[in-house]
Amino acid sequence: MMESNYHYGFLMPHSDYMSYFVQKHVQSFQFQLGLRTDGKKDWHYSYNFPILGLGYVYSGLGNNNVYGNMHALYLYTDRLYFKQSSRFNLGNRISLGAAMVSKYFDLKSNPTNMAISSPLNAYVNYCIEASCRITPQSKFKIGIGMTHISNGNFRQPNKGLNFLTASAGYVYNLGKSLNTNGIHSSIVKDTTNHQLLVMGLYGQKQISRRYNWSYAVKGIAGEYSRRIAGNSWLGASVSFYYDPSLVKELELSDTLQYSKSKNIRISLNAVYELKMGKISYVFQPGFYVLNEFDKTGTVSNKLAVRYQINKHWMAGMAIKAHWFAIADFFEWGIGYNWRI
Repeated sequence: MMESNYHYGFLMPHSDYMSYFVQKHVQSFQFQLGLRTDGKKDWHYSYNFPILGLGYVYSGLGNNNVYGNMHALYLYTDRLYFKQSSRFNLGNRISLGAAMVSKYFDLKSNPTNMAISSPLNAYVNYCIEASCRITPQSKFKIGIGMTHISNGNFRQPNKGLNFLTASAGYVYNLGKSLNTNGIHSSIVKDTTNHQLLVMGLYGQKQISRRYNWSYAVKGIAGEYSRRIAGNSWLGASVSFYYDPSLVKELELSDTLQYSKSKNIRISLNAVYELKMGKISYVFQPGFYVLNEFDKTGTVSNKLAVRYQINKHWMAGMAIKAHWFAIADFFEWGIGYNWRI
């Protein structure tokens, strides 16, 4: 599959300070190459033969002098909700990758950029799309999507950039039409329905541009999930963090009494996991049940990608965030799971 899209939208500043520097709308140009899954795995049917591929996007960021522009490379998963043969269809796409920005915080040359402080950042995009088939090999698409870029507080300042865009695009199928007759009945299906996971967690973060050191955050998480349909799993997790930056945050906020015990955070999260072979996407909305530094609020969300190394061991990476898209840090993990 070869696809190109044009996006037009606006930056969504989450502070009045950032609003002041938004001068114009965001325009983006996107190109993708992908392969449709062939029906040889059970999860291909669960997600209606999704397309997996590589994409590139170039985008303005609302202010050429302060935020500059962005070049991003990413991996994506694109799926349709209705039959592949339908002329009109709906679907969604999730993209994860890396973004290079041309303008970022510099105390001398760009001190007003509080959103991005490093040239290399994480890129996350989610898009809902509608399509209309024009010929057997091509179709037209429109959509609406949200993009987030940040360095996950690896370096400060890092308020991150979020923008919402509408899109229009063209898709051309370079290969043959999908034919899966007689394949599905011969596939060996995964019959497990329950999963337990214990995971060690690690991340690094800065808390202020005034301090040139990073804090190592360590943690452990326990998770239970149950298969609810196909390759979709639903569950809950509890995470325990030791975050040494919190004592410094309390000190800077003029808190009179603080100790290392206040570095402990505990969060409860719902878990919704989409398994696609060895790779899975995990959405974890949640909240803190213990958090001495209340300036960040009670919300603790995570968006993760995991890879199943073998029967029991897996590795993962997550963006841990306060509220919807205010990054706390990038979370790396290694875990051991049991499935029955």
